[in-house]
Amino acid sequence: AGASPHPSPRTQILITALKYHFLQSFDQNLLPEERFSPHDLIRKVKERKEELGLIIDLTYTTRYYGREELPPTLRYSKILTMGHEIPNRRTILRFKYLVKKFLTDNKDNGECG
Repeated sequence: AGASPHPSPRTQILITALKYHFLQSFDQNLLPEERFSPHDLIRKVKERKEELGLIIDLTYTTRYYGREELPPTLRYSKILTMGHEIPNRRTILRFKYLVKKFLTDNKDNGECG
């Protein structure tokens, strides 16, 4: 049987917003304990007996990692967000829309946090 796109009831579903690169070429400059990838994020969440349901990528580039690196059951959205600036109204509204839509779509699938 294939993986369901919806978490099972009673599963805590996590939402995370990231402004962090996962580009593997940066890894060579980091100690192993400083490295972090999408797979690390998913593994850490599973270790806590939780499930990641949505990633909102807030980096202002597409070069760090792509949707293809994430499980197909994990929702992923990209909002190009300039660094060192307060996001504009459109960016904030887009973020709020994505979170509200996810929460509405998953209201019967467990606890979201």
